[in-house]
Amino acid sequence: MKPEFELRLATKVAHLYWVEQMRQVDIASRLNLSQAGVSRLLRRAQKEGIVAISIKPPEGTYHLLEEELCAKYGLSEVVVAACPDNSENAILSSIGEAAAQYLESTLRESDRVGISSWSSALVALSEHLPKSGSLKAERVVQLMGGMSHDRAEHLAENLTLQLANRLRARPGFMHVAGITSSPEARKVICEEPYVRETMALFDELSIALVGIGTLEPSRFLARSGNTFSKEELSDLASWGLWVMSA
Repeated sequence: MKPEFELRLATKVAHLYWVEQMRQVDIASRLNLSQAGVSRLLRRAQKEGIVAISIKPPEGTYHLLEEELCAKYGLSEVVVAACPDNSENAILSSIGEAAAQYLESTLRESDRVGISSWSSALVALSEHLPKSGSLKAERVVQLMGGMSHDRAEHLAENLTLQLANRLRARPGFMHVAGITSSPEARKVICEEPYVRETMALFDELSIALVGIGTLEPSRFLARSGNTFSKEELSDLASWGLWVMSA
């Protein structure tokens, strides 16, 4: 086939495929070509500049930034949330809404969801999930204990219960302090039957919802009265560690 005829045919195939929205199998039948030939001509049309594919992202979407973050950190998916202003409440609401939308689009009825419960972003996520009962999961499991403060522990359990209600799932609670005074105390707590029962569910989880923040405690943690001391924060920073506190 002469190059000029092949380019003419590639142009026709490209028009039928991208403009007329015809399937490759139908194009092959109409032009008496093989499907492999149609695919080759479509690739040729792109290579020769006959076809130029342009993507115009809607306002508030950041697919290039998301792809860069995936590549940089080895992630399979990133969602960047658009935010109307830089206030803490607006940022949390935007993150919560984006996270809720992502969870809603990927959740399966067989999923077992773990939630860290120390995160104001996760509170926002739960609040943005639909109340209509359209979502369904099998279990929601509290991954961390309370924060050694009656009100904070109540908030952690409430978050687990609220998420379980939104997902019509059975809740699993961690009725213990999230931080203990010593390794020995932790060991004793972890040997309690009701704690071991909840922790046994961890290996069965298909989703884990966690908040990842900076070393500076969020208002959610600060209100609990159970944040790290300045000395502890300094040590953590010197080790290059992050604290989950969003």
